[in-house]
Amino acid sequence: MVISNVMKHWGPRSKLVMAAFIMAVTGHGQMVSPVVLGTAGTTDPLPGGGTLSWTLGEMIIGMQGSDALFITEGFQQGSRVRVCLNIKALLQGAWSGTEGLMHDHLRMEGFIPQFAPYEEAAYPRVADPTWSFVPAAVLATDGADAVVDWVYLELRDALDTSAVVATRRALLQRDGDIVDLDGLSAVTFYRPSGTYFIAVHHRNHLPVLTLHPVQLSEAPAMVDLTDGSTPTYGNEAQSMEDGRFLLWCGDITADGLVRYAGAGNDRDAILLTIDGAVPTSVAFGYWPADVNMDGIVRYVGAQNDRDLVLITIGGSIPTAVRQAQMP
Repeated sequence: MVISNVMKHWGPRSKLVMAAFIMAVTGHGQMVSPVVLGTAGTTDPLPGGGTLSWTLGEMIIGMQGSDALFITEGFQQGSRVRVCLNIKALLQGAWSGTEGLMHDHLRMEGFIPQFAPYEEAAYPRVADPTWSFVPAAVLATDGADAVVDWVYLELRDALDTSAVVATRRALLQRDGDIVDLDGLSAVTFYRPSGTYFIAVHHRNHLPVLTLHPVQLSEAPAMVDLTDGSTPTYGNEAQSMEDGRFLLWCGDITADGLVRYAGAGNDRDAILLTIDGAVPTSVAFGYWPADVNMDGIVRYVGAQNDRDLVLITIGGSIPTAVRQAQMP
C-alpha cells in the first residue's frame, strides 16, 4: 500500500484528516484471508485532500524450468504453493537403544553449525531458500527435542522418482522429529498441494525414499519412517534395531555406498581424517568420518567409528557393500 500527498494536507486540520484517512484505509484495507484473489488496485482521493493508492495481490504464475516453481508476483502468497510435512526418522550412528532416543553429543559439544552443511553439488537447492540458518537458541534446547544434526529433504515427482521438485534443509531432533529451522514447526516446501515421494538424506548415512507418493497440502501430513508404518523404496533400505527402523550409517564419502574395503572405501576416510600415520590418533569436531556422531573420530579403541562401517555391511565379509536404495 503506497500513500502519497497526505502529510502536506495536515496542519490545522490534522485531526480531521487523520480520522478521514483511517476511514479510507479501513474502507480499502486488505481484510482478506491469505490466498491469491487476483490483480486489483487503484488510487482514490482522501477526504480533505491527498490520495491513497492500494493493490491487492497478483495472480499466481508458473515459472518455466525443470522444477516448475510456482510463485506469486504480489505480496499475497497463495497457500496452494506451500505444503507442510511432519516427518520422523532415526540415524543408526546416533541411536541409543537404552534411551529409546538418539544422543545429541554434537550439539552438547557445540559442533553443529548454525548454517546448513548441505551446500555441495550433491545437495542442490530446488524451490528452496537461498540459505538456511538456525538460531543459537534452537541449538540450546535439550531433552527429547534437542537437535541431533541437520538433514536434507527432497520432494520427488509423483510420476518420476528420480525427479527432485523441491528440497529443504531441516533439523533432526533426538526423538526422530524433523522440524523447520525454528525448532518447532512442520517443514514447509514451496510446491503446490499434491502427491510426492519423500527422501531423507544425512551427510554420513544412506538416504531413504518412501515407496509410495504421499499426499501433501498446507495442513501438515504425518510420515513416520521409524515404526514401519511408511513403506520404503528398495530392499533393506533401513537398519532394524530395538524395534525401530534407522537410516544405515557409514556413508562417509556420501556416494550412496558403504564400503569397508576396495577403492573409495569409507574405512580409509576415517584414517585420512585422523591423518593416517597413527591409528590411535583422534580428531575432534563436525566430521563426516564421525560415524557415531559423538564429536570424536576414532579408528581404533572403544567407541571407534570403523566398527560401525563393518557392521553396516554385515560384519563377516569385509568386501561386502551396502548400497543406498534409491532410484
